[in-house]
Parts: sequence; structure tokens; C-alpha cells
Amino acid sequence: MTIKEKEEILFDKLKLQNPAIITDGIVDENQYLSSKYKILYVMKEVNGGEDWDLRKFLYKGGRW
Repeated sequence: MTIKEKEEILFDKLKLQNPAIITDGIVDENQYLSSKYKILYVMKEVNGGEDWDLRKFLYKGGRW
């Protein structure tokens, strides 16, 4: 099972409690797994919105 699949299972369970949750996690699993060093960036919570995926937003370039 991939990390992405494990994340999706976790978020499906969390969405039962709070359907408006913003999903996050590893943005590019292949890059993460192939990198020598695994770096974790802890980001501030998102501002507003409901039920969107921060991973997809960051993968497309995000914004300031």
C-alpha cells in the first residue's frame, strides 16, 4: 500500500467526523521516496475554505 493510499484511508475516516477537513500530506510521493534526505515542512494551517486538497494545490505551485 502506498503512502498516498494510507493518507486517503486516514482522511476518509477523519471526514466522517468533519466533512470540511482540508487534506494534506506528501505532495509528490515518488520524489519523497527517491530523495536521500526526508525533510518535513510544518506549515501553518490553511486560511478558510472547505474540503480541498493542499497536496494538489502545492503540487501545482501554490502561492505566497
